Amino acid sequence: MWAQGIAAFILWVLYGVWLSLRKTRFSAAWHFFPSRGQRIGLSIVALFVSVLLFGGGLALLAFFKQVSSAGFTALGFVGLVFFGILFVYLQCLAAATMIALVVPPVTEPDPKSSDEGSTL
Repeated sequence: MWAQGIAAFILWVLYGVWLSLRKTRFSAAWHFFPSRGQRIGLSIVALFVSVLLFGGGLALLAFFKQVSSAGFTALGFVGLVFFGILFVYLQCLAAATMIALVVPPVTEPDPKSSDEGSTL
């Protein structure tokens, strides 16, 4: 069981790293919510829902006998990885949204800079 847990953990970390490299996906994730309060609320909800889904997923795996003292079945391991990836995704989405609320957006540079076509 330890080997399966460590393997799943490594997959979750690799997925989180992959998500962090694709941060443009998160930068616009919840921008269709115009209110800052809505974004904060949804981020907090995503943090808690991710924990509930992960815990509920593990409970489902146990309920359907996909885990025993010897470890997870093949289907149980796939379920473990799936629920963990769902957890990581929602945690990253919530964290990126919160960070986007704190860090001011970077403005695009003016297309006509002082070096281009200006005369003194």
